[in-house]
Amino acid sequence: TSNPAYIPYSYYYEALKENIGTNAENSFTGSCSYVSAEMILSYYDSTANDTIIDEKYDVTKIKYFSSGQSIDSIESFPNSPGINDNFHRTMIELGRTLGYTDFDKFNIGNKEIKKLLEKYLKDKQLNFSLHNAESSTNKKDFCKKGINSGNPVGIFVEGSKTIDYKKHAVVGYGYDDTGIYVHFGWKGLEYCKVNINQFTIFDAYYIELKDEHSCTNNYLWGRDGCKGTFCPCGKKTCDHKYKSFVKFNSSYHQNICDGCSNYTLEKHNYNESNGWNICKDCGFKIELNHTHSYTYTPSADGKHHTSTCLCGDIKIEECFGFSEMGGTVYCAKCGQKISGGIKFPFLALNSLKTHRMI
Repeated sequence: TSNPAYIPYSYYYEALKENIGTNAENSFTGSCSYVSAEMILSYYDSTANDTIIDEKYDVTKIKYFSSGQSIDSIESFPNSPGINDNFHRTMIELGRTLGYTDFDKFNIGNKEIKKLLEKYLKDKQLNFSLHNAESSTNKKDFCKKGINSGNPVGIFVEGSKTIDYKKHAVVGYGYDDTGIYVHFGWKGLEYCKVNINQFTIFDAYYIELKDEHSCTNNYLWGRDGCKGTFCPCGKKTCDHKYKSFVKFNSSYHQNICDGCSNYTLEKHNYNESNGWNICKDCGFKIELNHTHSYTYTPSADGKHHTSTCLCGDIKIEECFGFSEMGGTVYCAKCGQKISGGIKFPFLALNSLKTHRMI
């Protein structure tokens, strides 16, 4: 096939096997319009703005990564996050308040579900526009337009000459030359990517959210005892179960998180022992009577240098200068040519003092 097009994060629908509203016999029979609308809301809740659906209705999914494995394969989650049946019931109750659903009858029309979505999003104080295919002469092209704009499309289909099927509501998220690919609204992997080229499209709609992106926490990851969230935009959070200490300088060591590899600088936890200060976390040792002896490395800005002691102590200092015959100014410590600065007569630097450190 050629000319394929998909919405961003289309993997969400291709792995949405379980966490959708129940549209089955003896529960919410005929509620496919609700199910498709909820799948659109849960897509945005998991990729764009986590306030669209209340946390109590969210079903989050976690993937555990092995030590050293990069946490950057959100597309490989075997199952997408979504909603529980309580959210499905809540939406049906909202439909009842609008007079759309009576007792055990849950099948409502395409016009009603759009009005229900508008009320829901307005109640959430979200900025959006709802695009409607009712006046469009080519419903298939309208669906493609919605997908090209980066939005999942609610599609109402019915059987055609080649397939005898009652009316149904699905969610379109991609297309190619063979047809439009949809999530069929039923649980199971076989319904995550269905080509509706044998169905007739009689109506469609899509929502365009206008609010700024707000990172979501429906995708979770775990590694080496740590856990965090992973937004499809790429931003991660971590609970930072710090485990590793690495020497940094005489004042600090790195406390490295084994989960995400980020670190914080912490002051050494020194204990005195036999004339030494020893950090009980990282093992850094320095003599109690230690005197710093620095080497100096010029900085790129021509105004500073880095002072480094053999013990690991590091600091950034501003250059100060001496003037030779001719007026050229050099730093008295690192020797680099500087402009301006305090001018002192050239003095030989004190000899470096030796010290012991481990």
